[in-house]
Amino acid sequence: MSDLEHVIRSFKLSMQTFDIPAEYDPEKWLKVYDKEQKYRPALITNISKTPDGYIAIEFKYTDKDDDTTWCYRICDKVSVDLPTNDGNLNYIYESSGWFDYYFMTENRVSKYRNKVWPKYFDGFDGLYLEYIETIDPTHANYKFCWYEKEYIVTLSREDINELLNDAEKYVNELQDTIIIMDLDDLDDDEDLDEG
Repeated sequence: MSDLEHVIRSFKLSMQTFDIPAEYDPEKWLKVYDKEQKYRPALITNISKTPDGYIAIEFKYTDKDDDTTWCYRICDKVSVDLPTNDGNLNYIYESSGWFDYYFMTENRVSKYRNKVWPKYFDGFDGLYLEYIETIDPTHANYKFCWYEKEYIVTLSREDINELLNDAEKYVNELQDTIIIMDLDDLDDDEDLDEG
């Protein structure tokens, strides 16, 4: 099931009164980060189909006091039924991209958030992941170099499998998480003082 389908199911369940299964927790699926707006945090407030067959994702930014509802036009295909809206929506982008292009869910961020140790050292140009040490039978530390900085990343066997299946996607999501956590903005001296 795609992230968007999880989001839609979570949204539908959040409209009901009974308990929501943990796998569709709205805190993980309806809280998102807008990649087009420097990873601004947002909350999905509505999901529907447009008259021309696209998906409309309505949301509000949560980082400031603003009641404005924004909307992206998404061209993903999903197997979950959606109501059709009247087409009079305030799109922040008229172009039709994919959900994963515009948003990163809190669920995906939380997968990576606790795997990045917030301490970096001067690194090298380029991007690479290098094995450092085994922590326990299912976890190991790796050196992750990106934008001339090095991060210590703890990965599980499951993470390594994901990395081997689609290295580009995994590394891109790890980079997104570093940006969301503001680790790329840490000052070297400030970081050393904390360590």
